[in-house]
Amino acid sequence: MKHDMAEPDLNAKLLDAAIQGDLLTLLKALEMGADIDTLHPESRASPLIFTAGNGHVDCVAALLRAGANIETSNLNDYTALMAAVERGWPKVVALLLQNGADWSDDWGVILMEGSSEERAEIEALLLARREKHELENLI
Repeated sequence: MKHDMAEPDLNAKLLDAAIQGDLLTLLKALEMGADIDTLHPESRASPLIFTAGNGHVDCVAALLRAGANIETSNLNDYTALMAAVERGWPKVVALLLQNGADWSDDWGVILMEGSSEERAEIEALLLARREKHELENLI
């Protein structure tokens, strides 16, 4: 539900809700016509990148259901998946991968925050994704 003519105040409200993980405000802003893929004026991050990077899995799920562009990147070419990997959010990583986020081995090493268990879980998810991709390319 993209609205190109959304009012700047609604877009700002959506971005703030995404950063804070405020699901109700996020949904209300979308309902009122905020642009789901609006970009922060400085970082150029979308609501999905903010929610993924901050580990707000419920907001990530809501944005994906509403049609957010999963491959939008910010000023530093980081996608929502890259933000979730770097910040150590395995549930968000899994959700993004399940919804078609692209993981590339070309990204190099991304330093991950979080506990060693969270990092191990993320590494397992990414390895499984790579193996699935390799199998698909053989067929």
